[in-house]
Amino acid sequence: MGMLYRFTSSRAYGTGSSSCIPKTFYSGIEAAVTGDENGENGLVYIWTSEKQTSMQDYINHGVQGIMTNRAAFLRGLVISMELTIAKPSDSISVSTKIVSSPNACDCS
Repeated sequence: MGMLYRFTSSRAYGTGSSSCIPKTFYSGIEAAVTGDENGENGLVYIWTSEKQTSMQDYINHGVQGIMTNRAAFLRGLVISMELTIAKPSDSISVSTKIVSSPNACDCS
């Protein structure tokens, strides 16, 4: 995120992989959620989450968005957890904090 602050305040953190890989991204998600709480990014999401239990685990870890091929499973879960489903007109929060990076950038 440190490199992106120079270009935009619309920063999001997303991670994921094939649904066939039995790996979790909890530590990355938790770091991104902390960044969101500190104003460093505006959205945390996971992609290709296909199991309902995995979706619930990531929601419990703080993701605000899930990209999935199983939208009906996700919709049912969101309703059962009494959460809100985003609408196309909903905006994504912008980052409010400048994050410096120890890395040099030659992309000015």
